[in-house]
Amino acid sequence: MDTLDESPSRGSGQGRASPPPPGKWRRFLNSCRAHRGKSILAGLAFFVVVGLFFLDALLAGPMQRWAQKAMNSNLKGYSVHIGRVRPHLWRLAFDLDDVVLIQATHPDPPVANFGALRFSLQVGELLRGKVAGDLTIVRPALHLNLTQIEEEAYSHVSLKERGWQRAVESIFPFKLDRVKVQDGSLLYLSRGTASKPLQLTKVFMVAKNVRNIAVTKSTYPSPVTLEGVLFDTGKVSFKGAADFLREPYIAAQGEVRLDQVPLDRLTPVAQDYQLKTTGGFLSLKGSAEYTPEAQMAHLSEVDLEGLRVD
Repeated sequence: MDTLDESPSRGSGQGRASPPPPGKWRRFLNSCRAHRGKSILAGLAFFVVVGLFFLDALLAGPMQRWAQKAMNSNLKGYSVHIGRVRPHLWRLAFDLDDVVLIQATHPDPPVANFGALRFSLQVGELLRGKVAGDLTIVRPALHLNLTQIEEEAYSHVSLKERGWQRAVESIFPFKLDRVKVQDGSLLYLSRGTASKPLQLTKVFMVAKNVRNIAVTKSTYPSPVTLEGVLFDTGKVSFKGAADFLREPYIAAQGEVRLDQVPLDRLTPVAQDYQLKTTGGFLSLKGSAEYTPEAQMAHLSEVDLEGLRVD
């Protein structure tokens, strides 16, 4: 009888089901309760980020109208049209997308198109108690023709009075420390270059320490590097320094290099000097200095390959 009585009790104990493991949501809640302080901070950070993104979207339209009005009020003889503005409050930055620069007297074609102008504050400098900004110019495309250049040359308004610097400062009143150009291009058309325009593409440039003020006129405080493609196949590079605060316009000096530039694209220019050129490539090394007072160049190496001149 004792054996019969003990068997059911053991069997009933083995037949009890173990409690199910907690689900993912319950484990998450348990973790939050265990780390209440960190959970509150993470939740606040999440809502701040969501709020900033919402505020970015809310400010985009008013900022576009404000930026366009502010820049145009400082320009003389030119106007800008801004496609849209994208604020990024969470990283203290904003972008101007699809910016078009138009000459008032000759609006077609536009003088320049910019894929984007990206302004931002340097967080590292802010932590040191200083204020400095960066500007990245994305896919700038300059379109120049002889009519527009002649209009600028004969205008009674100087380059300084055009208001370029004031237009930028009106929307970004902080000193720029670094300026970058990504995938820029320059196209020049004259009466004789319609079929073979003078073209510079794939331009990448970095200028640092832009906000520094030169002590004397012969000082160039801002390091500059530039490289690009000239006439589809040739390469051009510049490594030197500049004074971006020189008036009425910037000054620069440095080492210049051209490699395998096809000279047939210069035929329309040579014809202006009653010369006829056929084929050939140009490579050179040298130094150059460009200032409002003087322009100088010194060539250390010049290599003309396969050129015919009549």
